[in-house]
Amino acid sequence: MSPLNNIEMCIKAILTPLGLLFCFVNFLRRKLYKTGILRQTSLPLEVISVGNLTMGGSGKTPFTIFLAKKLEEQNIKTAIVLRGYKRKKKGVILVEKDTNYEEVGEEALLCKKSIKGEVVVAEKREKAINKLSSLPDVIILDDGFEHLRVKRDIDIILVDSNNEKDLRPFPLGKLREPISSIKDASLIVLTKGRKIPDKIEKFHKEVPLIFADFEWKENFLPFNLRSDEIYNKKFLLLLGIGNPSHFIRMAEEKKIKIMHKVIFPDHAYPDDRKVKKVLCDFKEFKCDFILTSEKDFVKWKHIIEIKDKLIYPELFLKIDDKEKILDKIILTALKNE
Repeated sequence: MSPLNNIEMCIKAILTPLGLLFCFVNFLRRKLYKTGILRQTSLPLEVISVGNLTMGGSGKTPFTIFLAKKLEEQNIKTAIVLRGYKRKKKGVILVEKDTNYEEVGEEALLCKKSIKGEVVVAEKREKAINKLSSLPDVIILDDGFEHLRVKRDIDIILVDSNNEKDLRPFPLGKLREPISSIKDASLIVLTKGRKIPDKIEKFHKEVPLIFADFEWKENFLPFNLRSDEIYNKKFLLLLGIGNPSHFIRMAEEKKIKIMHKVIFPDHAYPDDRKVKKVLCDFKEFKCDFILTSEKDFVKWKHIIEIKDKLIYPELFLKIDDKEKILDKIILTALKNE
């Protein structure tokens, strides 16, 4: 056995117990809420949670937006509540389209841009209701599976079907709690593929399961460029999302000419060092545009030196839901108006 393999085995031996302990703590916390030892807050309206078992990268916020739009199409007044991960301002904030992304987080601004209803960020989600101008019919908790203080009527869990290695306890994987927690869900949504991970297979008979594929619309925003207008252009790829590999794969399928990739951690904000790197790489690789995600565009469009070079694909969700489970969820919401 090589020294490298020995090192890997030692690291795994150290990290595995830490990961199991991390999952156990979250498992115990969930049990305390389920048994009533820790009390949940009940809100006077329908509450739908959209969350995941892992630490990002499953497409949770695009699905939240999709679900909110679907509810609004049925004239169901809908609000979205988020934590506002890594935002620089604390407290409960009602998000406006011109709110600074550093105060509320880029995901909150993306939600506000996309839906008619109100969007609120709050560390304690139950306090968000006091900030709304009027009571909606439904509140969607973005990343709500872990936020157990609020009692929910429907729990939707997203799982990235391509990254089964993520379904290991953190820090070896991205798992936040035991896979068995999935039994508390109302619906499993497998994203970015049709393969059911082995660890999910044994539970999906107890919990309904559907598939959601994220695809790109034909034109690239904000300049509304058609695909045939960019095929002969050179691109710098700029990403700070949970699962950049899926975005990269989509760009390759579209035959976009990526000259160089600049990948920052999820939710990373632009600063002088990052801006300098992007500008230097753009010049060095003689690029015409910077391809980014819509979530990253919210942050980087404010950088004067690159805002006229940024383009992004608009996502749409292709849902495989033969049993119309999502429609049943909407009907439940309608009955509770």
